[in-house]
This record gives sequence, structure tokens and C-alpha cells, in this order.
Amino acid sequence: MVFYCHDMHLLIHFNKIFSEVKTMIYDSFSNPCSLQRLRTGILTMLLCTLCACQSKHISIKQVDNLEEVPINRIALVPFIIDPMITTDSPEKAQRGAETLTRLVERELAPYYSLIPQDEVNALLDSIPSSEATQRATTLGKRFAIDAVVMGSLTRYFIREGSRYAATTPASVAFEVYLLKSTNGELLWSGRFDKTQKPLSEDLGNLSAFIRGEWRWLTTDELMEQGVIQVLDVFPGMRQKKRQRKSTTIGSS
Repeated sequence: MVFYCHDMHLLIHFNKIFSEVKTMIYDSFSNPCSLQRLRTGILTMLLCTLCACQSKHISIKQVDNLEEVPINRIALVPFIIDPMITTDSPEKAQRGAETLTRLVERELAPYYSLIPQDEVNALLDSIPSSEATQRATTLGKRFAIDAVVMGSLTRYFIREGSRYAATTPASVAFEVYLLKSTNGELLWSGRFDKTQKPLSEDLGNLSAFIRGEWRWLTTDELMEQGVIQVLDVFPGMRQKKRQRKSTTIGSS
């Protein structure tokens, strides 16, 4: 049996675990002490499966030596509707782009110094060009920031039906870009692309099902999941989360 997933390192690790579990199964017939190791191996394999199902909806690209670039002070450009967007409602997709901007701001604000959105919007209104590099460098000069975050909504389909009986599932795709403020260089990009599927077709829903929380998501709820997952691997995010956690523990 061969397992496929988005992350090659996870694939190698997963197949190694599977081989070990097979050995444990054979051992358990002759050695009862192996049963506990078998249970642990199966649990680990299930966790890897969940990780693989989560990662297949996300793709990340970044420049080499990104960790050497300081990213603390950021300007957030409101997300736009991609000219080639696929959607069943352009009007709702526009509201979806606005929601996407708010979600990204919510995730970044606790860990990065964000320029107030009204100040960013006011300056953007005065820039005749909508070209990304021009916007990034103009914002950089005005606010003395490290980088600019912007992006686009590329697919937005509304869920039809209820949370427990959907006739058409929610479907969302979006892209997030991080540009260097001095020259507009693309430092990092993250893409989320998912159409919700039934539990039988997507084991990534297994943990929610076990907790009794699985349901058909609205489009904005699916988008919120995507924002959380993509920005969890935003440059410096995990380090900043660890620092905040250790500070909180130290002060308690």
C-alpha cells in the first residue's frame, strides 16, 4: 500500500510508520505486550493522515533566506476580486473579499505591528496605479514598514442547503502575498483552495466528527479555516506565537 500527500517529508514519515505498524500487528499475535505499541502506532498513523488531508489544500512559496528578512511592521492592502474569479454571485464575492481582509487582519494583528487600515486605505486612494510593486513601495516610503500584505479571492461559491444537508458545498480559493516594502519583491505567498467534501471523502473532517462538530460550513466559515491555516505558516508567525505563549506563562 502506498500513501500520497502534499508534503513529501510527511509522506516518507507516514509510510515508515505504516511499515512499523504492520510489524507490530504480526508481533501482537505472539506477544501481548506489543498491543500497546500497536495502539500507539495506529493513533500516530491516523494523526499523520489528518495532517496530510489538511496540507493538501494549502501551497506555500517563499524566497531563500527569508528568515533573514525582518518582518514586524506591516501594511495590509484590502484583498481584491481576481479578474478571472469563478463564483455564483459576484455581489457576494465582493463581500467575501471584504471578509477575507478582516480575517487576515484579525490573525496578523496580535503578532505584528499593523498600520491602521483607514490610513492605508486613504493613501491607496491617492495612488493612481493599482500595480502591486508601486503600491508596496509607496506604502513603504510613507509608513516606514518592513513589508506589505495583499492578495486576491479567486473562487467563491455559496453553500446551498443547511449545515446538515447541503445540496451544494461551500468552495473557496484565495491567495496571500507578502511583498518587500523597499522594492516590491515577492517574499512569500500562500494559497488556499478547498471545496468541502463529505466525511467519507475527506478524512481531514474526522477530528471534528469525533468531537460532534462536523457540519457543512458556510463559505465564510470555510474561508476562515483557510486563513487560519495559511497564516499559521506566515513568516515569523510560529516564532511569535511561541514567544507570546512563553511570556504569558512567565507572567502568570
